[in-house]
Formats: sequence, C-alpha cells, structure tokens
Amino acid sequence: MELAFKARLRDGKVSFLYPEQVATDIRRFFKEGSLEIAVREPRVYRSSQQNRYYWGVLIPVVMDGLKEAGNYFDRQETHELLKHRFLTEDVIVNGEKVIEGARSTTKLTQREMNDYMDSVRAWAYEYLGITIPVQGEQTEIF
Repeated sequence: MELAFKARLRDGKVSFLYPEQVATDIRRFFKEGSLEIAVREPRVYRSSQQNRYYWGVLIPVVMDGLKEAGNYFDRQETHELLKHRFLTEDVIVNGEKVIEGARSTTKLTQREMNDYMDSVRAWAYEYLGITIPVQGEQTEIF
C-alpha cells in the first residue's frame, strides 16, 4: 500500500495541503510500527495543450490513414488501438503474467506523453505513409 499527499516546502518548512487527512489515512491503512516515507517532486501530467493536439491532430490524422488502408475506426477506437500498441503493460500476479493492459494517457507525464506521440508519429510514417506534424508545427494543406 502506498499513500501520496500533496505538500509544499516554503522557508524550510513542510506544510501539507490537508494535514488532518495525512494522519487519518496513515492510521487507517497501516499497522503500528515503522514506516518509510519517500518524498519526490510532484508528477506533471500531460498538459491540456498536449491533449488538444492529441485529440485534434494526431488521432484524426491516424484515423484517416487507417481509413485509407481499409480500416474504419472512430476516434475512440483509434485511441484504444494506439494505446494498446504503445502503452501496453503486463499485469503480474504471483510472478506470472495474467493480462496485458494499456496505460491511460491521462496518467502520463508530459514527457511520457511526448514520447508516446513521437512513437505514434514514427509508426504512422512507417506503416501508413503519413507525416503527422509535430505539436506547434505549421503545415501547408494542398
């Protein structure tokens, strides 16, 4: 079991966003004894700009490329196909792979989202013969 709490470090002092919840949750989920507390910078999840580019550019262009290749998928199906191609993880239980699952793009950091979209663009170029503009890149439409 792992718990995470939002905190701020200011003037050398740590303050929790919801301090009463910290002690309550620790008592609820852990037995008395020693605990290990790890501290890290907060994860910065995908940005709204990345999300708009993903759904407004990348998904429609891939969807059109798939259609030209004779495969008809809607936006959500195209998203699911790409997730399963590039964001698949094995679920291990008792040392054995029991299922394959795809990570949600909502849980990706900004860097992971960029890497994912780079992989999709490279795949689309190689297998569908289409060039998808990089986020923020201007292109001419003929």
